[in-house]
Amino acid sequence: MDGKNLYTRRVKCLQNLIKKNFEYSDYIKANPDMTTTKGFIIGYINWANKENRPVYQKDIERDFQISRSTASEFLDSLEQSGIIKRVVDEVDQRKKQLFCTEKGHELMSELDQTMKEVNVKMLEGFSDEEKEVFKSLLERMINNLKKGVCNND
Repeated sequence: MDGKNLYTRRVKCLQNLIKKNFEYSDYIKANPDMTTTKGFIIGYINWANKENRPVYQKDIERDFQISRSTASEFLDSLEQSGIIKRVVDEVDQRKKQLFCTEKGHELMSELDQTMKEVNVKMLEGFSDEEKEVFKSLLERMINNLKKGVCNND
């Protein structure tokens, strides 16, 4: 396979462009300690909280495909910044649920707008049907790559 047809290279390019568009937004320029990954983690916790779905560090590790130590570093940073809080689970006191604080909710509304702008820009010119096919293909790729490397699914 020649270099022009390497799908992984194209996906990496897409990932880098998403990150650049996110990080070059006005909000992120004004808040340099915010990263793309932190933004997505805040969004994930915020979404789970709105759905009344408990969310734990293990969920972040699994859904973002990051190590325990990396997840812990991100969550520690967000907690120290007052964006999230960890609360001992009522059922299993060994676990701590993750919640957005009021500051986290306020931040999320700004981050959400930035994420929407990046999505709109990325999918410009795509029909609704193409967007659904693209989403389906992404899910299949993710599931294919998880086989054999993800023991926590």
